[in-house]
Amino acid sequence: MDVHVLVEKQRQEIDMLLRVQNEKFISVLQRLSSQHISSVLKKKNEEITKANTKMIELQNHVWKLETGNQLWQRTARDAEAAVVALKSALERVRKESNEASSECCSSSNPRTPEKIVLSCRTCRSRDSCMLILPCRHLCSCKTCDWMNQLCPVCNSVKNGSVEVLFQ
Repeated sequence: MDVHVLVEKQRQEIDMLLRVQNEKFISVLQRLSSQHISSVLKKKNEEITKANTKMIELQNHVWKLETGNQLWQRTARDAEAAVVALKSALERVRKESNEASSECCSSSNPRTPEKIVLSCRTCRSRDSCMLILPCRHLCSCKTCDWMNQLCPVCNSVKNGSVEVLFQ
């Protein structure tokens, strides 16, 4: 019976040793998994921070683009308004010119109106065909227009220019 007791005692010791080893193994696994989880969480938090920073940068870029778009739309509206005003002024001048020519020219003196040609204020060699905006001076040729940042007549800042086609 001594052997049975010894075997039982050894079995209990082995069971106890296995439990202790299991507990140590479980604690090591928990510690490693918590370290791994915290490492993964830290990396994910860094990715979220980078994504938030990128999102803020993109929102700022979108805001700048929207502001630029609004500026260009306003500039286009101003240019369209200038074109409409110029067309009406041109029409008025044509009408006045037709009235004046019909008044001054009688059947006894058949004259054709002379074409008024303005020379370019920059090169003085070509005819003016570019209307400077916003001052509306017709004072530049198409070749010299790109060089002018200011109106050659009044020195106002040039916002744009429109080519005027004479018939």
